[in-house]
Amino acid sequence: AALEAVEANRKIAVVGSLDEPIAMMETAYYLRADRLAELPARKQHADIRGFTSWEELLAAAEEDRTLEQVAARVEKYDDRLPALIQRLRDAGEVDESEADVILTTAHKAKGREWDVVWWLQTPPPQWPQQAWEEQQEQNLLYVAATRAIRRLHLLGVAVADEKKDDGLKPPANGTLLKADANAQYAAVIEIDLAEVTEPILACPNDPDDVKILSEVA
Repeated sequence: AALEAVEANRKIAVVGSLDEPIAMMETAYYLRADRLAELPARKQHADIRGFTSWEELLAAAEEDRTLEQVAARVEKYDDRLPALIQRLRDAGEVDESEADVILTTAHKAKGREWDVVWWLQTPPPQWPQQAWEEQQEQNLLYVAATRAIRRLHLLGVAVADEKKDDGLKPPANGTLLKADANAQYAAVIEIDLAEVTEPILACPNDPDDVKILSEVA
């Protein structure tokens, strides 16, 4: 999302730090160009610099979703990537009041609100196995879903991995699904979150039948 924003000439502000993803993409870029030696060691990401070739990284990416996403972005942006990375670094200097887009994680968003929030969930969550992990996951999802004052847009896609039966993962190029140009819908529903004052529940066996809490409690 950050790369797309800067490429679209949006002024972005960052809550927290982008150092980790920037280091991964930059190290992968130099590895692919066979110029890793030109990148100072302090800027090389530990998870990338151990590969001896781009082909080796791609092979590892077949089993690692993070590496898969990094490789996809390096191949997508190619020689445009260094300039975009520099603009990402500069984004840390932009004041939120002057930004078109504010980038944050759910953890960093705690206690904050914005009129409109675009929630990008990728890769899909790995559902926890322990009870305390499940509660922690639910708390974080609640935080992410309640940062919007008026409107929340949920973005994210997942596709089955044909190579191994391990659930769902995002497509390699990270492209979000869009409606078909000729698609017809019975209705387009827009929800103003300012009008939602209590939890909305999906009734058992019929997720299309929803009621507010006071109607069923």
